[in-house]
Amino acid sequence: NSGTNPSEPLKTMYMALLKIQADSTDPKTIHLDEGTFSQGATGELLPVNCREYVSLSGEGTNKSVIYGENINQLLFAYDDSEFDIDSLKLNGGYAEEGGAIHLENYSSPVLKEMKITENTATGSGGGIFCSYNSSPIIENTTIKDNFCEGNGGGISITTNCNPHFNNITLKTNHALYQGGGLDARLYCNFSMDSSVVHDNTAANGGGMMIYFDSNPVITNTTISFNHGISEVPGYFGEAGGIWIAYLSDALLTNVTIEYNSASHNAGGIYCSGSSNSVFTNVIIHNNHAPKGGGIYLSNANNRYYNCLIYHNSATVYSGGGIYMDQSDPIFINTTISDNTANSTYGGGALYARYSDPQLINFILWDNEPDEINGYYENVIVEYSDIMGSYPGTGNIDTDPLFYYDPYVDDYTLDETSPCINGGNPDTTGMNLPAVDLACNPRISDDIIDMGAYEYQFPGTGIELELTVFLEGPFNGTDMNTGLNPNDIPLNQPYNTTPWNYTGTESVVSIPNADVVDWVLIELRDTTDASLATGETMIARQAALLLNDGSVVGLDGSFILSFNHSIIHALFTVIWHRNHLGIMSANPLTESGGIYTYDFTTPTGQAYGTDAQKDLGSGIYGMISADANADGDVNTDDKTFWGNQAGEEGYKSEDFDMDGQVSNPDKNEKWLPNEGEGSQVPEGT
Repeated sequence: NSGTNPSEPLKTMYMALLKIQADSTDPKTIHLDEGTFSQGATGELLPVNCREYVSLSGEGTNKSVIYGENINQLLFAYDDSEFDIDSLKLNGGYAEEGGAIHLENYSSPVLKEMKITENTATGSGGGIFCSYNSSPIIENTTIKDNFCEGNGGGISITTNCNPHFNNITLKTNHALYQGGGLDARLYCNFSMDSSVVHDNTAANGGGMMIYFDSNPVITNTTISFNHGISEVPGYFGEAGGIWIAYLSDALLTNVTIEYNSASHNAGGIYCSGSSNSVFTNVIIHNNHAPKGGGIYLSNANNRYYNCLIYHNSATVYSGGGIYMDQSDPIFINTTISDNTANSTYGGGALYARYSDPQLINFILWDNEPDEINGYYENVIVEYSDIMGSYPGTGNIDTDPLFYYDPYVDDYTLDETSPCINGGNPDTTGMNLPAVDLACNPRISDDIIDMGAYEYQFPGTGIELELTVFLEGPFNGTDMNTGLNPNDIPLNQPYNTTPWNYTGTESVVSIPNADVVDWVLIELRDTTDASLATGETMIARQAALLLNDGSVVGLDGSFILSFNHSIIHALFTVIWHRNHLGIMSANPLTESGGIYTYDFTTPTGQAYGTDAQKDLGSGIYGMISADANADGDVNTDDKTFWGNQAGEEGYKSEDFDMDGQVSNPDKNEKWLPNEGEGSQVPEGT
């Protein structure tokens, strides 16, 4: 066959690469049909030796599979860039380095819409191995169930590699030594955004290991349920979530580190070896280890801004929230509460050994058995609220009066809190972020507050009663609840791109059978709808949507409440994970202190022209089938659907939200809506 059209395909990728001619002026793509490509089934010669300007594209991760039969590496590149690999599943690869993919010596392809699963390396990089100046872009990809006998169960990057990871999932990978999900060492300054690192294991750095002068930038990412468990002599099982070591300076912003564990030290984070990392708007909770449940510092002089550290535990020794040894970190506007340590050793919140930390605008409250303990320590505390008192300028010992919410751990400040305006009035040189942990202005009044959250003056508050329908689950009368209760997540799902919302809204269980899904509510304050761009946003809150269209709080019944005031007029934006966002065409009306708006009727309630779908009988709803949440329904969304077709669960490609990605999602939702776009004004 010629291989030039679908009716005359070539049998193997090897033959296609021999025949194809490509260069910078005439790049080419090898298209893989549905099926499994392997040595045994199709005579494929593996690994595929990738070439510049020759891309490889499949029909979807559940349709086009390259299978190594647990004896062959799958893809190899040496000094090759300028090519893409997409819409494929790579499975059953086996090699010394890079069970599925090996990139070496300036090999920097774009890998997207991939599943890389169940591959093995006898050395490092169970799924992917990158070395010597190779900096791929990897996005919208799941790297799962890979294993290596060395470092980097999911991904190993080493020696001047600077890859970019966007919207990737590193899940249930395992390394015998270091970096269960990812291992980066020797001058690797990677970036990671809107990603999930979940349930990976290794002797050190269950989730990630950052080593030897590597300086990553990690944003809008969740590191959860990873484990530091040793199976090899000389390794103790340390750093369940992430280990940053040996001259490595990481920048973590809008990151959540939760439910990680270690057999020895550092349930959540371990920083050591002259690490000078910066943590901004980071939440560290429910991690545990014998010592240093949340954070363990050893010769690390980090800086922390707007961080929340709670419900961590040191199960055997000290430092429930933080343990530090020979470290001089600076904590500014951080809240540490409800952490525990062994009663014999103490330091429920913080234990300092030969360390000189600085705590400024701090809240330490309700940690057990005590707040601060140590050995040859010099803890400097200023303008902070410390339970049991602590010497220092501006310190108090008064209940901080966190806002009470029976359904969520809430460490925001009640309007009567003594921590409001209690911080250092002179913030010169603090290098404060512009916003607090909830993305509200860091200084609301003239003086900064204590703790991670700033109370927003004047504090008259806004109560919001909204009604909206989603096209996907709408059945002619109300909305189906096909995702309830097993598929709807207990934590708000908008902490990824494009929303990057850092709110901590969560529920112990879905509160009632009427819940359809989570939505993200955004308030904008301006004089006219045409001016209500993103710059006018004053608050956001994740909420629950009921089948009758009501938007409610986490209890499943009460209307929403915001601790903000309005200067001009109030407009509201509603975001949903796979429907086009909408904004009110008119200002919300207020009666009795409650602002109301009904998007469902009549026509024109959403800003723009035909910004909602006519659902019949004079009812309107948000337009479905925006799988990648980029604000447009187009062929990209169809590609996303194809990659997930046949899958079940909480999927953005499940446009009708019945718990299955199937043909009706494409034919009945995507196809009629192709070409539609969100009309929410965003400005510049």
